Amino acid sequence: MDLTGKIHGMTIDITSGKLNLTLQVDQKGEAVLDELKELAPCEKLSVVVKKWRKKRSLDANAYYWVLISKIAEKLRSSKEEVHNLMLARYGQPEREDDGSSVVISVLERIDLSKRDDIHVKAIGHGTVEGKRFTHYLLLRGSHTYDTKEMSVLIDGVVSEAREMGIETMSTEELERLLAAWKGGRKEPK
Repeated sequence: MDLTGKIHGMTIDITSGKLNLTLQVDQKGEAVLDELKELAPCEKLSVVVKKWRKKRSLDANAYYWVLISKIAEKLRSSKEEVHNLMLARYGQPEREDDGSSVVISVLERIDLSKRDDIHVKAIGHGTVEGKRFTHYLLLRGSHTYDTKEMSVLIDGVVSEAREMGIETMSTEELERLLAAWKGGRKEPK
């Protein structure tokens, strides 16, 4: 069950020392209530509470992949390589819980830029016991981006496509597309 809402109250049980959290959910209706009643007797639940962000538009995502395909064709490259290249230029780093970036090192002969299961940006080289390594900044896959992050990525890809002479949406059309999925989104603090 995936719900939206806000924290309505918090208390600490003086006997157990555990936090009691009261949520006020936006969804109404018997179906939601019935599903919650089914969960009530469960001994343990998996609970995820996180800041809400409007999901990015599938139209914006589709447009991104149209441009990636056109750029790949122009460069005679694969969509995966161009996607990785654009993520390296305009993407978001993977972060640890403390906010630090995730860096990985692999043998220099291994080229991660052609992989579609990992997204990285080369940031340096080093030697360990006579073997050369490439250090990479690990990047998040674009499917995890919120609207602001996806906007930065699409703006960068549009700019690159235009520089290559690839036809893109007009500035007005692009602004409408971006506005359609920016509306109502709260900016991160």
